[in-house]
Amino acid sequence: MPNRTAALQPDQATPADVDNVLNQMYALQTDLKILTDQLTRTRDLDLYDSALRHIDFVRGMMHMKAPCLTRH
Repeated sequence: MPNRTAALQPDQATPADVDNVLNQMYALQTDLKILTDQLTRTRDLDLYDSALRHIDFVRGMMHMKAPCLTRH
């Protein structure tokens, strides 16, 4: 069974792998939109800053998982 925790390389990604990563990224984007909307209503700047750092971390992890899908 292939190691699904390893980064996908462009020449190794199957269409199912790409679909899986795109679905995860879409779900993450939706969650981040909800979180951002909630955070913009709060006055707790420490919470807001912490959440933004977490968002950046998760985006970085997604890039490591599927660098072939990153658009610049």
